[in-house]
Amino acid sequence: MRKPTPKTQAGHRTLVLPRFAIDTLLRRKVAQGFNPIDGVFVTRKGTWLSTNNVHRQWRLFRADMGVNDTVTFKAFRKAMATLLEREFSVEQAQAQLGHSKSTTTRSYYIARPAVAPDSSDLLDDLFG
Repeated sequence: MRKPTPKTQAGHRTLVLPRFAIDTLLRRKVAQGFNPIDGVFVTRKGTWLSTNNVHRQWRLFRADMGVNDTVTFKAFRKAMATLLEREFSVEQAQAQLGHSKSTTTRSYYIARPAVAPDSSDLLDDLFG
């Protein structure tokens, strides 16, 4: 399904794509030739791919690569949010994902560390 508008006003934004993504999209566009909707991800008949077709292709790709079903599009989105937050800030992740509130990004997309920070020296100093 192709949505005509994003969920919130924050979703209206321009994304700067990395070079590898631009190269991949251009190669795909050239390889498939003309289609009446000028899309990149289209069927052989030149219509938009359905959500079911995209997910079916993703399942086949995961099976071919030996990757389990926890690797989803949302998992990639969450991993990107976590990476951006760790390298830059929660605001950078929020802007990339198009969220209107950083609390949404932090609560639902940024992974929490599995191990708490090492506070053992401080605790030893206090109680040791």
